[in-house]
Amino acid sequence: FMLKHEKTNKNKKLALTTLFKTDYKLNAIFYDYYKNQGVEHFYMYYNGKITDEIKRYYDKEDITLIEWDYVYLNNAAAYSRHYAQLGQMHDAMYRFGKDKYEYMLFCDLDEYLYITNQKLIDLVSDTSVDTFGFRNLWANTKDNNVPESFPNEFYVAGKLQRYEDRSKCIHKMDTVVHIGIHHGTKFKSNPISLKDNYVMYHFHSWGGENI
Repeated sequence: FMLKHEKTNKNKKLALTTLFKTDYKLNAIFYDYYKNQGVEHFYMYYNGKITDEIKRYYDKEDITLIEWDYVYLNNAAAYSRHYAQLGQMHDAMYRFGKDKYEYMLFCDLDEYLYITNQKLIDLVSDTSVDTFGFRNLWANTKDNNVPESFPNEFYVAGKLQRYEDRSKCIHKMDTVVHIGIHHGTKFKSNPISLKDNYVMYHFHSWGGENI
């Protein structure tokens, strides 16, 4: 085999990746929200066989739709039951993130990372930070329905959960080596530069078969 050395140019700031299945219809509101936050490309992994209907929801130039047809949970695993998702996250990180992007955002279709008076693309301009951690805050719309756009008013739980407890992150691609679903687990340096006082609104009732 003749191998060609392919050189890449890391000239983009922020990408997003997620694994989804029955909640695939949430992409309309999800895409608009994160596009407005400055996400430059979306690497969307479907946990099953991609159909024409799925393709219609993700037919955009800045979305890469990937078929990830693996068993979601492995209850016999020694480390984590989340068999499909952990593989998906590292595939996105090593296949797309590290060569092209400064940072990559990992979250689900019902999770919205939020900063007051700032966008996520502005947040990651501080490249001294290895991980931006967003703490989980349960949320729901006032009518208990999925809106067409991100709501201006909604209910939230009374308590913000601690970092690493259902949190989600934006990781710097140059320093992260291995991640869990809710926080980073291995980095090139120790200790890392971590800012974990941000909020993630988690609209957990939006997903699944109820859509």
